[in-house]
Amino acid sequence: MISALIVYGTIAAVLSYSMLYWLKPNWRQSVERPKHIFQRQLEAYDSRQEPDESDP
Repeated sequence: MISALIVYGTIAAVLSYSMLYWLKPNWRQSVERPKHIFQRQLEAYDSRQEPDESDP
């Protein structure tokens, strides 16, 4: 019984997340914003590093 509730609850959460992701572009951008911020920070960090001689 409890396992069925967990499975159905998970399926409902995945479906609702998927619907929001595809139907609400503003929500999608807010969800993906941290990914883009992290990527910019990583690129800035990499550009400040000196090349490693052991790196081919």
